[in-house]
Amino acid sequence: MISRTFNAAVLCSLLVAAAACSHPTIRAAGEFWEPAPGASLQDYETEQIVPEPIVGRELPQASVRRMEEEHRMEQAGTAAAGLRDAFFAYDSWDLDKENMRALTENANWLLAHRDARLRIEGHCDERGSAAYNLILGERRALAVREFLTDLGVATQRLAIMSYGESQPVCREPRESCYRENRRGHLVVKP
Repeated sequence: MISRTFNAAVLCSLLVAAAACSHPTIRAAGEFWEPAPGASLQDYETEQIVPEPIVGRELPQASVRRMEEEHRMEQAGTAAAGLRDAFFAYDSWDLDKENMRALTENANWLLAHRDARLRIEGHCDERGSAAYNLILGERRALAVREFLTDLGVATQRLAIMSYGESQPVCREPRESCYRENRRGHLVVKP
């Protein structure tokens, strides 16, 4: 009786372990993940790792003013540069010909302004989990960075950041809005 119970427990443990291993876990914070050839990100389960929010704490006023000033400087520098965003199809980080033309113009600007540094922000529409969209946003930012470096822009001038779905430019639940939110946004850093 004990051996049957033990064998059943071992068998159940093995089945649970096999089910848990059937799909790799994607971690949204830190490590870089490569999908299997021919697989979509949707073929994998996701686990969201998000730092705890700072609740009830206020930043010192000097820090807030410094952050606001830096943000204004970034906006002014980006507007003055006239850089264009890259836009992506649903569930994709591939660049099409139109985006390649826009990024080529951006690369020409960067090559003419050798001191300029950029932050490439990867953004997604609201569909999909937060963890999935963080990874997809990272993929989009990496695709833009890779294209720019292939055109001669030094990698150390190009930082990447994924915002996933957290910073939409349009909030309407329709495809034209989703299209605006699926982007690689270039920001000139002060």
